[in-house]
Amino acid sequence: MTTEAVNLPIIDLSSSDSISSANSIRQACMECGFFYLVNHGVEEELFAEVFDQSSNFFSLPLEDKLKLTPKHQRGGYRPLFSENLDFASSSKGDSKESFNVGPLDDPTLSNLNQWPSEDILPYWRPAVESYFRKVVSAGRRLISLIALALNLDEDFFEKVGAMNKPRGFLRLLHYPGELGSTGEEIYGASAHSDYGMVTLLASNGVPGLQVCRDKSKQPRIWEDVRHMDGAFIVNIGDMMERWTNCLFRSTLHRVMPTGQERYSVAFFMDPNEDCVVECLKSCCSEESPARIEPKTLHLQQMTTAAVNLPIIDLSSSDSISSANAIRQACIECGFFYLVNHGVEEELFAEVFDRSSNFFSLPLEDKLKLTRKHHRGYTPLFSENLDFASSSKGDSKESFYVGPLDDPTQSNLNQWPPEDILPSWRPTMESYYRKVMSTGKRLISLIALALNLDEDFFEKVGAMDNPRGFLRLLHYPGELGSTDEEIYGASAHSDYGMVTLLASNGVPGLQVCRDKSNQPRIWEDVLHIDGAFIVNIGDMMERWTNCLFRSTLHRVMPTGQERYSVAFFMDPNADCVVECLKSCCSEASPPRFPPVRSGDYLEERFRLTYAT
Repeated sequence: MTTEAVNLPIIDLSSSDSISSANSIRQACMECGFFYLVNHGVEEELFAEVFDQSSNFFSLPLEDKLKLTPKHQRGGYRPLFSENLDFASSSKGDSKESFNVGPLDDPTLSNLNQWPSEDILPYWRPAVESYFRKVVSAGRRLISLIALALNLDEDFFEKVGAMNKPRGFLRLLHYPGELGSTGEEIYGASAHSDYGMVTLLASNGVPGLQVCRDKSKQPRIWEDVRHMDGAFIVNIGDMMERWTNCLFRSTLHRVMPTGQERYSVAFFMDPNEDCVVECLKSCCSEESPARIEPKTLHLQQMTTAAVNLPIIDLSSSDSISSANAIRQACIECGFFYLVNHGVEEELFAEVFDRSSNFFSLPLEDKLKLTRKHHRGYTPLFSENLDFASSSKGDSKESFYVGPLDDPTQSNLNQWPPEDILPSWRPTMESYYRKVMSTGKRLISLIALALNLDEDFFEKVGAMDNPRGFLRLLHYPGELGSTDEEIYGASAHSDYGMVTLLASNGVPGLQVCRDKSNQPRIWEDVLHIDGAFIVNIGDMMERWTNCLFRSTLHRVMPTGQERYSVAFFMDPNADCVVECLKSCCSEASPPRFPPVRSGDYLEERFRLTYAT
């Protein structure tokens, strides 16, 4: 933490001297873009109630919170590390979880909000709605003062349509106190400016908020913003900066972790989406022309739509309940989270460390291990999973490790030299065997989910020396300029039975639950620390006659360096994949002919790599 604190003016919203208040706001917005707002009409008891209800929500089990992940790009829950406001600062994402509530009184938008169950949090929605409306009222009065501060009529922003059903968003934020050890700097909220007109922020008093008044200076100078009981901390947003031709400043700010648990509530006061934001005549001249062209600003969304996936606990003693949850997930989406799977956090960390070490080698060293027999290194742009999307190929490099314990297969693997990466092979072999064990237990649950015997896939030979493939993946952050859309991994489905994916937390993975819809609708898959993201593959879809879905997915570049490790759980090469009797009928005959697993995989590899 810095020891210097910024000195911000205090604006009294109840003052009868509106001209004096407007002048103080003008000076604050030109010098810093931040100020305190007091006597704003939000009662102390309501602040306390909102923070109490916020704490109640964030204290819920993660699986309950994930049931409220964002839909329709609107309100809902975002977990830890799922957002990064400054791609240059951290690959892990910001150490905060949040819940967004959108406009309440616009009938076209209010029904898009999500709310915790009244059975669990009975007073949550009334408290949040009451607070929302109180802050909208304070925000409207503040916008009138800002108009005066710009030498405009008090009702200017009403006249231009900004205040005709303004789009207020309320965001509850929770920054955990304990972050654990990590090799990189972690931010509660990395450096950013806000999108809209103004933001009104309240907090529980724990420090951490900092501002950088001059973002052009290097190194940046950060100053603490002190908490003031009962006051809002107000800051100017990007749209107001556009309106004022940069006279009023949308200032960089961030939240630093302090080791204490921090709660805050931000209210983003944004104009009606059809309002045209253009330079005010009073803020431009021949010497100072408009810097930014007029634009109807359909707001940048604070969140993107995320798919709601169930969490399966592999350690649960209630295997029937777990199997039923898997069945529903595989029918509806083909994706789910897997927790308590037996792979230690330390092993995950070591695998990602070793993966980074390998991909950091000079290209000439990596090319010495170029892929043979589907093992080894594949360089950038050498694979294209969707020929229709891009001619350039996918922006990723990878390394395959094939079966370890099959004597006919294990000698085909390639390994980096021990003198260059001495601990690399033992780490990968340990991880491989751990995930193989996890995968076998999962396959037993999938058998139960299909109303089969737990050992069905053993009986048909699928688990007799199954062909597990481990794939390390690296998606670079910087792609360079191109006129063509680039994908980290273009749209595809996986070949085999199931895939168990771990990542370093950088976003990018998306799923398309209905590939027949045009245009396709893509949804983000949120990261959960320590959980595998599991998806059904094409062979399992064939076995189940499309009852279980092998879902299209892709990885989009985000400007951040992403690492992931995929484990493809595939059956023995001689196993015949044919429609299960329980999945076909006279009304629903088999859609696919029987196929030998090894032949199917070879053909899919051939098409992918054009070999």
